Amino acid sequence: MYYGENEAFAGNGSEGLGQSNYLMQILKSQNPLAELRKALAAGAPVSIATMTDGGAFRIESLEATLKSLTYNEQSTSLANDLLQAKKRAESTVEEFATLDQVSRAFTYPEAGLSPTENDYYSRKYAIVKFIGAVGQVSNVFAQTRSLVPPMEAEKRRKALAIKRKLNELLYFGNSTNSITEPDGLLNNIVLAGLSNSNIIDLRGYRPTIEQFNIGVNQIENVSGIASQLRIYMSPNSYRNYMNELLANKRYIVGEGHAEVEGLKQNKLQYHGGEAAIRRDMFLNASNYSIRLDRTRTNPIASGDNAPNTPTLTSITQTAEGTSPYAPDPDTYDYAVVAVNQYGQMSAPLTAGLSGVVVGAASKVTIVVAEGGTSNASNVATAYQLQRRKTATPADNTTWQLVTTFASLTLVDDGTWLPGTDCMFMFEFDTDQVLAFHQLMDMALFPLGAIADAVRWFQRLYGTLIVYNPLKVICFKNVGSIPNA
Repeated sequence: MYYGENEAFAGNGSEGLGQSNYLMQILKSQNPLAELRKALAAGAPVSIATMTDGGAFRIESLEATLKSLTYNEQSTSLANDLLQAKKRAESTVEEFATLDQVSRAFTYPEAGLSPTENDYYSRKYAIVKFIGAVGQVSNVFAQTRSLVPPMEAEKRRKALAIKRKLNELLYFGNSTNSITEPDGLLNNIVLAGLSNSNIIDLRGYRPTIEQFNIGVNQIENVSGIASQLRIYMSPNSYRNYMNELLANKRYIVGEGHAEVEGLKQNKLQYHGGEAAIRRDMFLNASNYSIRLDRTRTNPIASGDNAPNTPTLTSITQTAEGTSPYAPDPDTYDYAVVAVNQYGQMSAPLTAGLSGVVVGAASKVTIVVAEGGTSNASNVATAYQLQRRKTATPADNTTWQLVTTFASLTLVDDGTWLPGTDCMFMFEFDTDQVLAFHQLMDMALFPLGAIADAVRWFQRLYGTLIVYNPLKVICFKNVGSIPNA
C-alpha cells in the first residue's frame, strides 16, 4: 500500500538510520541495492519531499500477488466443461446426420407381406463462429519491473474474457440477433419448435423436485431412461432450491437414517438416479443488465463500432385479455439498449420511458427507430429492453433485462420476468446430444504497431452443435418466491 504524508514515517523510521527496522529489512534482503532503489523511487502517491532520515529507506508494502475482484477461470462452468470435452471441427461448416424417426414393423397374414415404411433421416449443419479480444501493452510498461509480468497477465485476462463470452453464448447466443453469434441452448430449443414442451416456466417461484422431474420425464420420453444428466443453474437458484427443500422438510427414511429428498451436495436426486448440479454465475440475471463502468455508475459502450442510441417512436399500453402473462401492475421506468456484434451502445434510450403506469392484465409496446450510423459497422442488430420499478433508487445498478428483440418493436408482456434466472438440464453426451466443435485452439496473432506498444489478437474458432434439442430443457423465470 502507499502511505499518506501524515502517517508515512511514524515509528522507528523517524528515529534515525541506526534504529530503523526498515533499513535492516533492506540489508537482509537478497538484493539490497534493488530494494534500496525501490525505496528511493517510491510511487507518486508518496511525498518525496518528506522522505528524510529513516523514512527514505521505507519499503512500500505492495503484496506479491494480484487480488481479483471479479470472476475467474472457474466461473465459466459450461464453457469449461464443453472445452474439456471438445470435438475437432473439420471445416467452417460442420455437418451431421440425424435419425429422426424409426419406421414401424407390422403383422401380416401367412404367405403375405407387411407394408413398407421408410426411416426418416436429416442432414443438418452449424457454422463455426469466431470470438476474439485485442491485447495491448506499452513497450515502456513491458520493460518495467511489475507486480506480475504485464504481457503474460494481459494474455491471461484476454483468454478469460473470451471464455466468458463463449460461456454466455453457449446459453443465450442468438444468430437472429447477430449473425456472428452461434445459437445457444435456449435458441436451439426455440428453432426446433420445442418452446411449449422443453421450456418450463417457473413464473418467479423457487425450483422444486417436481419441476425437475417434469424435465427428466421430457428427456426420457425421447429414448428411455435419462443418463449423464447435468443441471446448470445460478448460485441464487441453487440456494433457492435448497431453501425450498428445507422449508418443506421432505425427508426419506431408509437404512437407519433420514435425508432430505432431492438434496445432496452438488447433486439432484430424481426417480432414475442423480444429476450433477453445476453452478454458473453467468446464469444470474444481474449479469445481463446495462453494462456499467468500473465504478458501477455510468453505462459504457462495449466497442468503437457499438451502435448509436435509438430514438423513441411510440409507447402504448394494451390489454392482455385472459392471458396469464402480463407485467405486475406497477409504475416502471424502461430503457432500450441497442446492441450489435461489437457490444452495446454507451447511452441507453430512457427519454419518454420513465414513470410508465402499467395496469392490470396489460402489456407495454415500445417502438424505436435506428439512431443513425457513422459507418456500416455500427448498425444495431438487436435491442435489449431493460426495466426497473420507478420506486427503486434511480441509479443504473437497478436495471433488469426483460428480453432482447431483433426488431424495432419491443414488447413487455410478462413472458419474461425481469430479475429472474434461467436453468438448463440436458444429457451431457457429446456424441449424441451436444458438443462444442473447435476449429483451432485458442491462439495469439501479432498485430502491426500503430503506437509505442505491443499489440496482438487472441481468438477462438468454434461453435456449439446441439444434435438433439429434444434432450435439452430450459427452466425460465426462476425466482425466489416460496411455493405454497
